Amino acid sequence: MHATQFFEFVRSIAEQATVSGITHAADVLIQPMAADDVAAAVAAAVRGGPAQGIVENAGPEVFELRELLSRDLRFRSDPRQVVADPLGTYFGAALGREDLLPGADARLSTTRFAQWQEGTR
Repeated sequence: MHATQFFEFVRSIAEQATVSGITHAADVLIQPMAADDVAAAVAAAVRGGPAQGIVENAGPEVFELRELLSRDLRFRSDPRQVVADPLGTYFGAALGREDLLPGADARLSTTRFAQWQEGTR
């Protein structure tokens, strides 16, 4: 069972990437999902029996990491600027543009980022 990054980690991603008040996002694509959807996918996998391989799960939307971080900071009225940095890393790892995306046959959850944000107010 694999799952993409969780919406709940967006804030820590921004914190880790901020230097001198500017958030330097790796220039990558990301397809995060809500932790509640991950839990539901795990439960469904347990009920479903052996998968005979890896089951990937992802959120329903693909974002540029810069865009996702910017949306979350604006939602929280955080004035930090976010810039896409082609040399930026993701928690210290250099990544290709699509390295954080799931495979083409990943199971997609239904919770969209804006829905999840509204539920965190």
